[in-house]
Amino acid sequence: KAANFFAAIESLYCTAEETPYHNVIHAADVVQNINALLLDMRFNRFMDPMDTMGLLLAATIHDTGHDGRNNSFHINLQDDLALTYNDRSLLEHFHMAQ
Repeated sequence: KAANFFAAIESLYCTAEETPYHNVIHAADVVQNINALLLDMRFNRFMDPMDTMGLLLAATIHDTGHDGRNNSFHINLQDDLALTYNDRSLLEHFHMAQ
């Protein structure tokens, strides 16, 4: 089940060819950095297992569907994303709605 879950999350990210930064490689990098903070820097001693799982999950999904453009781009274009989220933190709201 976990492999299916992570495969589904991976499919929500753009490829490196589609988006040079906010892609599945970036997601893996963020997860690895969080893992290093937890284990190598021993941040895990301040967290219970549920907090740790939540943090790793958030790192995994944090940029799903990101198209490589910023909030200002979408607002200036007045595209569907900007209209849907009323020009307020639209990419952040979009990611959470995924």
